[in-house]
Amino acid sequence: MKKIIFILSFFFLFTGCSNNKTLDLQSLGSKITQEYLTNHEIGNIDTISGRYDIDTTNVKDSLVITSKDFDDATMVLILLPENGKNKEVQQEMDEFLSSYRNQWVDMNYFPEQKDLVEKALSTTYNNYFIYIVSSDNENILKLVKSS
Repeated sequence: MKKIIFILSFFFLFTGCSNNKTLDLQSLGSKITQEYLTNHEIGNIDTISGRYDIDTTNVKDSLVITSKDFDDATMVLILLPENGKNKEVQQEMDEFLSSYRNQWVDMNYFPEQKDLVEKALSTTYNNYFIYIVSSDNENILKLVKSS
């Protein structure tokens, strides 16, 4: 009997207790734009890659939420790297963050937006790279983690 319990425990340890859940990014995007970023649109990763010269060939899935207004820095970017490509996506994400920060902080055309970018949240969750610029960074992150 102990042998069966041990085998079942071992099985559940490696199959049922995985922390790497897949996020439904489309549904998550809808929730974020309804609850937090109402004047925003769900975009395409190609928009970001074209504007900031970022290589997204190693990105398996993404969520890009940007404002409809040119003077609004708030956004959400979530990237899921292809298997084994975390280092490459991390490098591209770092380049994007630097470019985005330079656009809003160094230029300092919109002081309120500059403050939001300076307080942006950049983190990882499971295998996802997450970047949030808003006045509700922590609440949006909680929403992502609860999805």
